Amino acid sequence: IHAEGDIVVEDFIYHSKVYANESIYCTNKRGVVVGGMLVAKRLIEVNVAGNKDEAFTLIVCGVDMLFDAKIERKEKEIEHFIERKELFIKKTGAAFGAMFFRNPKLVLDRLDDKKKQQAIKVIQELQKLNQFIKTAEAELETARTKGPVFDFEPKIIIQNQKYEGVKTKIPSDHLLNLEDLYDQ
Repeated sequence: IHAEGDIVVEDFIYHSKVYANESIYCTNKRGVVVGGMLVAKRLIEVNVAGNKDEAFTLIVCGVDMLFDAKIERKEKEIEHFIERKELFIKKTGAAFGAMFFRNPKLVLDRLDDKKKQQAIKVIQELQKLNQFIKTAEAELETARTKGPVFDFEPKIIIQNQKYEGVKTKIPSDHLLNLEDLYDQ
């Protein structure tokens, strides 16, 4: 089960993989989680985790399930602006000549005032595109390095009982491989 928001379970979760990009609540009725894996970003709250047979149950909180999608969107945004910049350069070269990018000062000195103003606007627009791309690439690298940043402390709350065989984790490393952790 995957959800972008919260998951509220009426009674129990039995040997399932449950992913919520917000919180998982299993506190109604029995509120039991036995076996499988629960993963959420903010909070996982259950009444009972595991059972007397020690079924392996993994509970992980502090994982942004949409982080990779956000990174991918940022990469595509950068790609789009690089393509836009390349097209802009091509059109500008056609309008002002190939020499414009090799020696813009020389070209500007040869233009009349109206064309010079247009060329200056072109240079400013190109600087804006370059700055946007540079900033976006730096943000992307920072995001990849730091991982998701939360303005809250992820929590796991087991109200009544935690049996042997239950492993809880609030990762400090966003590069955590959940499947490897589950297979341990």
